[in-house]
Amino acid sequence: MKLNKLTTGIFAILMVALMFSVSSCTKNPTDPTETGTYEDVFNFVSAGDYVEDISIQGASLERPMALENEVTAELAEEGRLFGGRVPQFTFRFIFKQLQLTEEQLALVKEVMIAHRDCEKNARIAFHTAIAEIIAEANAQRQSIIQQVKDGAITKEEARELLKALNEETKAKIEETGAIETLQAALKDCTETMIAAMHEILDDKQDAIFDKWLEMMKNRRTGGKGPGIGVRP
Repeated sequence: MKLNKLTTGIFAILMVALMFSVSSCTKNPTDPTETGTYEDVFNFVSAGDYVEDISIQGASLERPMALENEVTAELAEEGRLFGGRVPQFTFRFIFKQLQLTEEQLALVKEVMIAHRDCEKNARIAFHTAIAEIIAEANAQRQSIIQQVKDGAITKEEARELLKALNEETKAKIEETGAIETLQAALKDCTETMIAAMHEILDDKQDAIFDKWLEMMKNRRTGGKGPGIGVRP
C-alpha cells in the first residue's frame, strides 16, 4: 500500500514537471520585449530638421577664428551636429508604447539606421563647408598678422582689417546657402523616416505615432531658422 502511494506521488511530481516543461517550450523565446533582441532600436534619437544657431569666435590678433558650436565624434556619428543639446525625437517611449512586433522592430531598425545616416551625412557636409570658410578666413588672418610683423601696417589697422574679415566671413556663409541646403536635406530625411514608419505601422499604431509626432514637433516652433553670429 505504501509503495502504491509512493509511486502515485512520484507520478504526480513527474506530470507537473512535464507540464512546466511544455509550457516553457510553447512560450515565444524571441519576444523582443523580454530577450532584448532589438533593444538597440529603443535607443535611437534624432535632431530631426532642427538646426541651432551657428556661433563663431571672430578672428583677432590674439585668436584665430573658430566655430563655437559643440562638435564631437559622438554627435557626428549620431547625426546630431548642430542639432541642439536635446534631441527633437527620443524614440524609446513611443516605440515601447506602440507595442511593435518582432517583425516590425526589424523593419523599424532599418528605417532608423537609414534616417541616422541621412542626417549624419547632411550635418557633416554642412560642418565641412563651414570649416573650409573659417580656414580661408584664418589664412587671411595670418597674412594680416604677417603684415604687422613686417611693419607694413599698424596693429590698429590690422584690427580694422580683422573686423572687416569677420563681417565678410559671416556674409560668405550666408551667401553660400549652406544653411538652407542643410535644412532642406534634414526636412527630407525626417519626412522620409516618417513616411517609412507609416508603411510599417497599422492604423491604431499610426494614430498613436502621429499624436506623438505633433507633440515632439511643437517643442520647437516659431523660430525663423538658425542665425549666424560672429562675435569679436
